[in-house]
Amino acid sequence: MFQFIFYAPINVLTFFTRTAHKTLADTHNALLSAIGDRFSQGSNGLSSHTTPDSSQGHLNPIPARYLDLNRQNAAVRFPDIKFWTQYDFTKTQKAAKKDSDILTVNQSVPPRGNARLKDGQNVAMRYAEQDDGSIISGIEAEAVRAHLRAIFNGMQDRLPKTWAGIGIADKKYVLSELYKAYPYFLLCFDEWKGDYLASRVLSTYHATSKKRAGRGVKIENDEDDQMEIGDSSHNIKPKEDFKP
Repeated sequence: MFQFIFYAPINVLTFFTRTAHKTLADTHNALLSAIGDRFSQGSNGLSSHTTPDSSQGHLNPIPARYLDLNRQNAAVRFPDIKFWTQYDFTKTQKAAKKDSDILTVNQSVPPRGNARLKDGQNVAMRYAEQDDGSIISGIEAEAVRAHLRAIFNGMQDRLPKTWAGIGIADKKYVLSELYKAYPYFLLCFDEWKGDYLASRVLSTYHATSKKRAGRGVKIENDEDDQMEIGDSSHNIKPKEDFKP
């Protein structure tokens, strides 16, 4: 009897101590796993998107053909994509601009900027390639910009002045929403297409907000982020070229 009274409290204390230790260890491991899943990115330079869990109720799950891309299988799976890197795109654009600046006798200056926008042409988002390598239309390009502006509208209390200043969690959120609606932006290395688009749209988003506040009117379209790279009327410099 006395032996039971003496050891019982010790056994109870040991039981609760071990239980608490196991709970803390499980919580710690779960937290590390969650952090790894949230911020992991493959060393292959492509975003490490995996098949979404249907139980999470995603309204726009990313199609399977865009998932698990890497530098080894990307070009094989999508052989018609031309702009896997920003260097490829800017090199092509500079060559095209150089050719367009050379006019033959009696040749008129080709329309640029707003004149092409009115015809529904995709002026500035010519890096947005669909599966077959075709460039999206000007109408869809404007829908993409409107989608990003809607995302930014819900983040006004924490939006940085530039895309370079955005936090990791907010960047992941914006790009994941972009990919769910327009998954072909995943067809690049190092997420450069999403980064480049978000950078341009965010810059003009702030500029347009100031115009709207000053004039007291709603501005539907942001002309600045629709200008062609190399257009003298576009006052936002693109990212510096880099080689892969």
